[in-house]
Amino acid sequence: MIDSYFSIAAHTVRLSLPDGWEWEELLPSFLPFKSTVPPDGKWMCSVEVRTEQLQADLSGVKLLAEEREMLGDSLKLYQKGNSYVADLRITPDGDTYRMVCNRTFAEAQAYIGKTGQASADALRGFLMFVYAQSAVLCRTAMLHASVVIKDGKGYAFLGKSGTGKSTHSSLWLKTFEDAELLNDDNPVIRLEEDDKVYIYGSPWSGKTPCYRNLRVPLEAYVRLEQAPVNVFIHKEGLAAFVDLLPSCSAMRWDGYLYSALCDLVQECTTRVEAGYLKCLPNEEAARMCYNELTKKNI
Repeated sequence: MIDSYFSIAAHTVRLSLPDGWEWEELLPSFLPFKSTVPPDGKWMCSVEVRTEQLQADLSGVKLLAEEREMLGDSLKLYQKGNSYVADLRITPDGDTYRMVCNRTFAEAQAYIGKTGQASADALRGFLMFVYAQSAVLCRTAMLHASVVIKDGKGYAFLGKSGTGKSTHSSLWLKTFEDAELLNDDNPVIRLEEDDKVYIYGSPWSGKTPCYRNLRVPLEAYVRLEQAPVNVFIHKEGLAAFVDLLPSCSAMRWDGYLYSALCDLVQECTTRVEAGYLKCLPNEEAARMCYNELTKKNI
């Protein structure tokens, strides 16, 4: 096995591949995040890729979730004792890939078969899943959001798929000359030792190839809703909490992990501006959003 290391939101991830496998070919989006063995020899999570199918007796085990279009065509997650088993299928008629993880998702073994595009997609999905779960115990969470940087600060746009997160980000890029895209689908937020919330780019960015190993302070997050007019509503307290929590990637059915996630979200709501934007896909919406969040004239 050959070990490689990556730094994502300043957390080390170890990937162990069979001899002869090249992670650069399987995971090109991870290139900006290539790292070395941490000085203390520790990492947040580790995924070991196996070439043989991982066996697991699923008779009588608990099916926790069955999702479609989450990481591929379908994902089934089972709990077996103190471990989890994830079965992933990328395409409807494709192979099933399996991953077995410990309780905290710090250690995982994954079967992805031979090298190829489907296997690469499965490995990338498994790494994202493991990272998102293990990170919450380190005051870190992956968001389903599109993020732009302006004035050296991050602005995250939240909402269900199809709400217009990417569209709103593109409007900021068009409206403000100094705006730039950080990540278009799966950025990472982290509450750090200075008690400030930062947002990072990641190797996962949906359909937009934006893989930036960069950190900026998170200035605000805004949940979007398509509407016939542009209306901005400031949020705080419980309302801000409720708007942020659904966009965080962590297992709701694991009380240990979910409690850590809720604590993190609560802390974020006290440190970051929050808003709700009912909007049209126009530049006026981008200007209104920025003005309301910063109370500055453009």
